[in-house]
Amino acid sequence: MNNVEFCTCTATDCPNHPSNHDLGCTPCIEKNLNNKEIPGCFFRRAGGEKPTRDWYFEDFAAHINSLHGSNVNTDALNAVLTRRSTRRFSDKMPDRKLIEKVIEAGRFAPSGGNNQTTHFIVFTDKEILTEMAELVCAEFSKMEITEGMYSSLKNSINASKKGGYVFHYAAPVFIVTANKKGYGNAIADSACALENMMITANALDLGSCWINQLHWLDDNTVIRRFMYRYGLKEDETITGGLILGYPENGILERKPLERKGNPVTWVEK
Repeated sequence: MNNVEFCTCTATDCPNHPSNHDLGCTPCIEKNLNNKEIPGCFFRRAGGEKPTRDWYFEDFAAHINSLHGSNVNTDALNAVLTRRSTRRFSDKMPDRKLIEKVIEAGRFAPSGGNNQTTHFIVFTDKEILTEMAELVCAEFSKMEITEGMYSSLKNSINASKKGGYVFHYAAPVFIVTANKKGYGNAIADSACALENMMITANALDLGSCWINQLHWLDDNTVIRRFMYRYGLKEDETITGGLILGYPENGILERKPLERKGNPVTWVEK
């Protein structure tokens, strides 16, 4: 068979097009695999109009779902139930498009009165994250544990006093959330955004974990001065954070943990 007969691509000026060599689909397929893309012919063979100008795997999956339908409710519930916190990360930086998808999910979270005042500050620079961790360790080490103090805060203080405490687990991406000081829904709005981002990260095969240490140091002068350098406004309070990346061993832990708390009370007729 002539290797051009079955090709649906009209970009004959592309050097990988079968009309420009006798290697069939091989050059095109290799190029797409290297770029983590799906060949355009897959979209055309599936039928219908291609919904986006992107060629990534998730775009093809979305295209198939748009043509044949998918159980969105089941997919969403599965992403919720299988979300687990990741605390050991690979050095590999997620693709910028994936990080943007996670952030977009946070930006579309509900907010009180639809105020949309949650501020997302995204750190991907390893040197800056290292500097941040060193400052956080130094400031926590100056604190003393008090009676009734939250257990995780106590753990951060104790770990800092020992030295070398890396509060963000050396994740390649750290998304800090902030909101307006004095705004009654500041924490609630940011919590909705963080949850949206964690669920989306799971759906995109990325590990994530809620990080609160900067929130606990929100009133610390040293930490606030550092954060002002990277976009925090003086009228904002640090409400939380999310670390993001690929798990150290390449495999996400997705087995749901048994729920022993969170009781449910039904009030029925």
